[in-house]
Amino acid sequence: MPKHINGRVIEAGGLRIAGLGGVFRAAVWHPKDGSGEPRWRRRQEYLGAYPMERWRGDLPRQHRSSIWPEDLDALADIRADVLVTHEAPSSHPYGFEILGTLAEAMGVQTIIHGHLHQAYEATLANGVRVVGLAKAGVYEWPDDRAAAA
Repeated sequence: MPKHINGRVIEAGGLRIAGLGGVFRAAVWHPKDGSGEPRWRRRQEYLGAYPMERWRGDLPRQHRSSIWPEDLDALADIRADVLVTHEAPSSHPYGFEILGTLAEAMGVQTIIHGHLHQAYEATLANGVRVVGLAKAGVYEWPDDRAAAA
């Protein structure tokens, strides 16, 4: 069993928690580049176009932590209460609207993210609550919100 929640859902404390690790990279897909269209939807498409760039028979090292559209497509079909991401949604100036869209498709009530090392709470236009964690931050879930997550 994997020790991470990237790309899957676990149950903890009565909540269904989904994970999306990684970062958006312009070489694959950067939803803020203006077009929003990915250069590559799937890892296999990229590998087919750049067969010489493989590392140990698979993706180059820099793309092992990239977010691919296929990752969001797979999660969009899963129901969860909480989405834990590395990247921030649009509640942060350096965040991405697509993460709020994903959360809405999944029925998520709360996104918890890291990456930008800034502690804050916000609510997206679609009603999804956002919690940004500071560097090495910890978020203690309020007991009264657990049922409404």
